[in-house]
Amino acid sequence: MFKKILARLTTDPEKQKQSKFRELESMFDGDIEMLNNMKATWLCSRGNNYGRKGKFDIAMTDFIEATELKNDYLPAFFGMSSVYALKDMESESIKILNSAPDEMKLHGKIVATKKEALLELGISI
Repeated sequence: MFKKILARLTTDPEKQKQSKFRELESMFDGDIEMLNNMKATWLCSRGNNYGRKGKFDIAMTDFIEATELKNDYLPAFFGMSSVYALKDMESESIKILNSAPDEMKLHGKIVATKKEALLELGISI
């Protein structure tokens, strides 16, 4: 019985997220910026996993939530753009990339730029 309950908890996306967020909150208590960054990181990782499985709607939900937590979280914008590209929605994919912030900061320091990320992907701007 316990194994069935545990399996349900870990496969329900919302319960999985709540559990992970509680864990992160205990680790980063008091540093809201770092906490939101770590939540966004986890959501993007999960979104990428869903995307690889073809679960694009769930992936997109995670990417959007990541940007709501940290509005300059570049990996979320790239994730959303990828989902649109995989759904053959090229114009939407480009719109997302264009709307992505030029920089991602953490505690006031630039930790990533859109230009560098695009260059790493082989896309020149």
